[in-house]
Amino acid sequence: MSIYRFQMSQRADGMDVATFGKLSEGSRNGASCKLARSMVALGLPDQPVELARGERVSLTYPSLHALAKLTFTESAGHPRAMKWVPHPLAGKS
Repeated sequence: MSIYRFQMSQRADGMDVATFGKLSEGSRNGASCKLARSMVALGLPDQPVELARGERVSLTYPSLHALAKLTFTESAGHPRAMKWVPHPLAGKS
């Protein structure tokens, strides 16, 4: 089984960026989750995901599709994963 390896980086303004091949997503809360949602929307198959900075893997998720259902929040300096819910106005004109 293949593994998706997301390259993680951070811009000077503090925005996290997750990249896989030509796909890239930025977010202050869960760039890796946002990239996973984009990949699921494109129809990519479910398989494990590694988050890496350079060659060093920092986290592994067993499922791209499960990662797509999450986001991260931070309170008191501690990040935590929680269920992602689309913004109520997303997709409305």
